[in-house]
Amino acid sequence: MSAISKLKKALCKSKYCRCASILLHPNRYGDPTGEKTYYPELPRKSVREIQKDFISCIMKHNMVMKDEYYCMGIDRKGEKLSDYIFDTYDGHLGYTRSANSLPDQTIGHNYLCTANDKYVFALAAEAMGLPIPKTFGLYADGQIFLHDEKRYIPLSDIVNYDLDVMFKPATGVGGKGIVHIIVEDGKIREGSAMAPYKYLSASELQKMLDKNDGSRFYTGVHLIQNFAGNQHPDMKRLFPGSLNTLRVSVAKNPETGEYDVMGLMCLMGAGDMIVSNWHFGGVVVNVLPDGHLDRYGFSNAHKRVERHPDTGVVFSEIKIPFFEETIEMAKKATAMFYGHRTLGWDFAFTEDGPVIIETNNTWGVVAHQMVEGRGWAALDKKYFGDIEL
Repeated sequence: MSAISKLKKALCKSKYCRCASILLHPNRYGDPTGEKTYYPELPRKSVREIQKDFISCIMKHNMVMKDEYYCMGIDRKGEKLSDYIFDTYDGHLGYTRSANSLPDQTIGHNYLCTANDKYVFALAAEAMGLPIPKTFGLYADGQIFLHDEKRYIPLSDIVNYDLDVMFKPATGVGGKGIVHIIVEDGKIREGSAMAPYKYLSASELQKMLDKNDGSRFYTGVHLIQNFAGNQHPDMKRLFPGSLNTLRVSVAKNPETGEYDVMGLMCLMGAGDMIVSNWHFGGVVVNVLPDGHLDRYGFSNAHKRVERHPDTGVVFSEIKIPFFEETIEMAKKATAMFYGHRTLGWDFAFTEDGPVIIETNNTWGVVAHQMVEGRGWAALDKKYFGDIEL
């Protein structure tokens, strides 16, 4: 790349160039037709006011907001950008990373991998006696390390086992790259309960697992865990094609030393998706303090809805099973992972009780603000304002 090209690229990325783009393209950012809003029934800011928010975010935080501006409802009349964006991108993203890396400002240890690496987390959670799906093994480079037998087998030998498992990228995020595999009578199949199963050869499965998705988190290593089947009927009713989960985001209160629940939301799949992530078409719903789902669900495909777009289930009619014991488990589990000041726990529910699917050190403050319809800047300041970035 020539010096001139590099200069042009740098200028295009500059704050002032981005601000100029927003001013020159009011319809692109200001949504004058209301196509992007999640609140069409409420008074909205003018195009000029929305432009001002976008420019303010660039100048103060060096960030161009996209769909999150509208899904969080900042375009509603009277909403303040400063209530939603706290010091760094994604609200408290920088703070939560620091809170997990340096739980005590006098300690220099980094604990991020205990939550970020799904295999490391599974080993720790199993040792602590937390309820998690049984680990079958770890896949990499055509080989499976069998967890119980402590030996390696080629992936092709998987046909010798009867399995109902999830292959999860060990360092993946957002549900990307997860594959549901069933091995029965020497045959391998994958797919969603909402779509016909697809049969695979071992080589086809390996090609699927070894495909680089272009993510900076890609390593080619997959955790293999039993599928947390026998989903509780109340959760399965929401959408039978995915394992629907409860996210419990917990943080240590710097004033009391207690572990508090910061937010709750229910995540479920939609369409032909086996994962419940909002980015891949799933639906996210706020959960009230009594365990009932809130009135509205949020979907990047359907915006704000009162019923599941596929099953028609009314969200407010559903209560999370085993709710109280799940909340207590999330608090205790956060304390057990002593290297973290905050973690977001994903629970699935069988007829026998809650099961921990994973934990997250950056647990989606945008999603929490979206489903609650309010900004979290004050909460961020309370729980993470003492962290020095």
